[in-house]
Amino acid sequence: MKQHKTTGVYFDLGKIFADLNWRFFAHSIEANIKWGIRRQLRSKRSIRLGSYHPDKKTIIIHPCLDQAMVPLICVERILFHEMLHQHLPIKKSPTGKNLAHYPEFYEFEKKYPYLKEADLWLKGNLPRLLSF
Repeated sequence: MKQHKTTGVYFDLGKIFADLNWRFFAHSIEANIKWGIRRQLRSKRSIRLGSYHPDKKTIIIHPCLDQAMVPLICVERILFHEMLHQHLPIKKSPTGKNLAHYPEFYEFEKKYPYLKEADLWLKGNLPRLLSF
């Protein structure tokens, strides 16, 4: 796998990835991990904090999460979610629609022990993240 710079100012995605991969996925996730590029936001209402690109096996995390104010559990939560996209890939619905999130996905996602706390922090601090 191509190596990308995983170290940010406050968080090292490589170390977080390795820990999550060991704790939840038995070292089965093979992906390139990197911080995204800081760009002008198109919307002041929402932000994509992470993405998984299956064709390149690449996870990109938004650089707004690399701040002192952001709890580690929030970075872990987003990275865990993106890793889960490799573990449980897109499925076809009975109507032929691609489903990235489905009951088994959400059930596995609950294995992350700080899911609710991280989601609450992210929701409550969205304006601060959007102003990054």
